[in-house]
Amino acid sequence: LPIKPEAEIQIPEGISPNSDGINDTLVIPGLWAFPKATWVIFNRWGQVVFESNAHQNIAWDGRYHSSNQSNTSAELLPEGIYFIVYNYNDGHRPKQTKNIYLKR
Repeated sequence: LPIKPEAEIQIPEGISPNSDGINDTLVIPGLWAFPKATWVIFNRWGQVVFESNAHQNIAWDGRYHSSNQSNTSAELLPEGIYFIVYNYNDGHRPKQTKNIYLKR
């Protein structure tokens, strides 16, 4: 099916990775519709704490992830506001930047 030009990703406002089964990870619904999409999460100092793309489709669990680190050893990030930059990479839609709250 062709993608409508007005289609956009809806990024949730926050996550609470406390193992209660509700909003424990950041999941971006509809990611499959944008196969070239990438997203990066920054802390308030501009440091990249997580990045993924449509092919990986990895959910963020409130931990610092680097490319050479397993999820089980990833450092828990402190509660606070983080910033997501989402790029459709399709030539039609601009990048989206949004705040997301990490609640512990």
